[in-house]
Amino acid sequence: MNAQELIIGHLLPIAATVAILWLVYRLLFRNSNRLYFNRFFLLTSMLLALAMPLLGLLSGIEVPQMATLKQQLFNGIMLNEVIVTPDGQPMLPEVTVTTNTTPSRFSLWQVIGGLYLIGVGVMTVLFLFKLGRLVVLIIRSPKRKMDGFTAVYLSAVPEPVEGPTPSQQGSFSFFRYAFFPNENVDPDIMRHEMSHIAHHHSWDILFAEVMMILQWFNPFIYLYKKELQSFHEYQADRDVVATGVDKKNYMMLILQQCTAVDFSGMSNKE
Repeated sequence: MNAQELIIGHLLPIAATVAILWLVYRLLFRNSNRLYFNRFFLLTSMLLALAMPLLGLLSGIEVPQMATLKQQLFNGIMLNEVIVTPDGQPMLPEVTVTTNTTPSRFSLWQVIGGLYLIGVGVMTVLFLFKLGRLVVLIIRSPKRKMDGFTAVYLSAVPEPVEGPTPSQQGSFSFFRYAFFPNENVDPDIMRHEMSHIAHHHSWDILFAEVMMILQWFNPFIYLYKKELQSFHEYQADRDVVATGVDKKNYMMLILQQCTAVDFSGMSNKE
C-alpha cells in the first residue's frame, strides 16, 4: 500500500466518519443525561470509523469505474473525445498521460505520508511515556490489596519520579489500580475510584489513546476522549451519591480533588 492509498482509502474515510458522528452526537445527544447510551454511542462511533475502509471494500465501492476516476484525478489521465467514423463505427478514445518532466525525489503523497508517520511516532512515544510513568508508580509505591482492586499510595514515591510531587496528586485510577496521595483516604473518594474500576473506564481511555495515535491530525478525536472522561466522572459521582452521602459535603470533597494536578491523561482522575 502506497501513501496515496493509505491517505485516500483509509485515513480520510476514518477522519470523516469521526467528524460526522461527533456532529451527530453534539446535535442530538450531548445534552442528554443517559450516560450509558452516550458512552456507548461515542465508543461505537470510533469503532465504526475504524471499520469504514473495510465497509467500503465490502460494499463494492472500489469498482472499475471508481478506480478509473481516481486515476483521472490523481495521476493526470484525461480521455479525449470519442470520434465516429463515416461508416458509423466509433473509434476507441486515445488516452493522454501527462507526466511531470521535472525530476523530483519525493512526490507530494510521499511527503504527506511521511509527515503522518512522524506524527504517529511522536504520539506513540508520548503514549508509552505516560504508560511508563504509571508502571513506575505501581512498582515503586506501597500497595495494599483491597476488595476488587489494588490501592497504591503515592506518599512514599521517591522524588526522582518526574512530574507533580505526591502532595500535589489527586486520586485517580487505572484499570484495577487506584492511586491515592496517602493512606488516609476518604471513603467517598475510594467509592468514586471503585466505580471507575467497576465500569472498566480505563478501557475507554486506552481505546481513545490508540485512536489519537492513528488520527493525531484530527481535532475531533480529542473531543471524543474529553467527553468520555466527563462521562466517567459523572457516572462515578452518580454511583457515590446513590449510596446516600451528603451531596453538599461530597461536592466540596470533589472540588478539593479538582485542584490537584492531573497526573496522566491515561488515568481516570478524580
